[in-house]
Amino acid sequence: IFFRNLVATMPCLSRACSRPVNQQKRQNCTNLTHTLQGIRLQGGTNMELSGYSDKGQGKCLTLDNKEPAFEYFGNTDCAKKCSEDASCGGYSQSSHGNCLLWKGKLGQLKGGGDPDWGEAHCMTKTGPYLLKTGTCPAGFQATSKQCEEEANKLNLTFGKTIRSSKRPHGCYAKESSKTPGKWYAYYNSSGLTKATASSDVPCVCYSN
Repeated sequence: IFFRNLVATMPCLSRACSRPVNQQKRQNCTNLTHTLQGIRLQGGTNMELSGYSDKGQGKCLTLDNKEPAFEYFGNTDCAKKCSEDASCGGYSQSSHGNCLLWKGKLGQLKGGGDPDWGEAHCMTKTGPYLLKTGTCPAGFQATSKQCEEEANKLNLTFGKTIRSSKRPHGCYAKESSKTPGKWYAYYNSSGLTKATASSDVPCVCYSN
């Protein structure tokens, strides 16, 4: 329940931060968003909600202190765009809602860039990560064995491999109906399912 309510709140926070507000309210909203993106679940699991690590205020840099290749988007949900893009290694979102998607593999980005770009932080993608809409992008889709390995990294209990048209293809997480707060990972081997991720059944995307 905690997970479901908190995840459902995050898109609203993103929209709120993009509205024109006074400087203090904008800063408070930005700080709250960064806090929620790094928060971990209670109830026996340390699964990160967003799969991003806050490297501090400023743009992201490559490990050799250069500015990475990037894509710019105005007033958008930056974390969602990065999660759906296998070439995205992290993002920076300004207090105005503008977005820089940093290109790079996991572990090849760091903080320490220009601190004056709209109070943005360097948010680097960590793995595994959760996706609550759509499906894991190509390159981040786990095999059954990888699903079990990623579940262990998230302190999830791996349930079993299933074949269902009602669940997303690949690795996904679901809260136990008998023990609220306890989450399991499952692997759906069905290649015919059209089901996608949701706040209740997020996909667990593989990171290599």
